[in-house]
Amino acid sequence: EINLEYIRVKFNSLINSDIKIREFNLTARNKVYKAFILYIEGMSEYLKVWINGETKPIITLLSIKKIEECLPNYFIRVHRSYIVNCKMIREVERNRIITNSGASFPIGDIYKDAFREYLNMMLVDK
Repeated sequence: EINLEYIRVKFNSLINSDIKIREFNLTARNKVYKAFILYIEGMSEYLKVWINGETKPIITLLSIKKIEECLPNYFIRVHRSYIVNCKMIREVERNRIITNSGASFPIGDIYKDAFREYLNMMLVDK
């Protein structure tokens, strides 16, 4: 059984990669399982990693492009500042995504086609 509060403390790797992700001010070590990630928000050279069931994100010094390269295919970039776990999407409303937690954010113009294509592919696979 996984204790999300303990997982939130430290984020060593996402997918058996060498990318080290750390939260400032905390020292305990643990992995954040990719399935618990709601979405990732880019802020210049930092990231906020939002975990399902948590009220505060994990903040790390890493670019959104770098982390995008090592995430599994159910994560998709929908905006220049957001990568979403598609398993956590509750609804898509016009050009906005709403997650299971109620978080809402835009779908960027340059990401619309890729997102639609991904959704169509997921519907065909079911």
